[in-house]
Amino acid sequence: MQHANGLTPSRQCYLVEILLLEARQGRARQSEIAARIGVNRPSVTAALRSLAEGSFIRYEPYGDVALTDMGRQAAERIMTRRGIIRDYLVKFLDIDEGAADEAACRMQHALPDIVFDRLSARLGKPERDIR
Repeated sequence: MQHANGLTPSRQCYLVEILLLEARQGRARQSEIAARIGVNRPSVTAALRSLAEGSFIRYEPYGDVALTDMGRQAAERIMTRRGIIRDYLVKFLDIDEGAADEAACRMQHALPDIVFDRLSARLGKPERDIR
């Protein structure tokens, strides 16, 4: 399934992990991305090449990975969407925070925009921070 921004769910996960690593450590490395996502390095290399071709990241083999402005905006939108879904699950469905986090990560890829927009409206269109 490919979304409007041209990113598959898998590529979206890579952008989020890069965003989180940059926020926590100031940089992202291929080995750290592989460990966080739970895939081997050749899989990460293929994903990073694809993201670089789409201008979402700057990447050199064996070097750091950095989000471009476009990549950062996409990753922040993904995180916002995930956070709003998570909040809805916790506040309205009384789902445990850990389970809600995991479910929101999966649901963000599948929810049509109209469903997401209504969830967001139900919560008063909250803004989310990077977690």
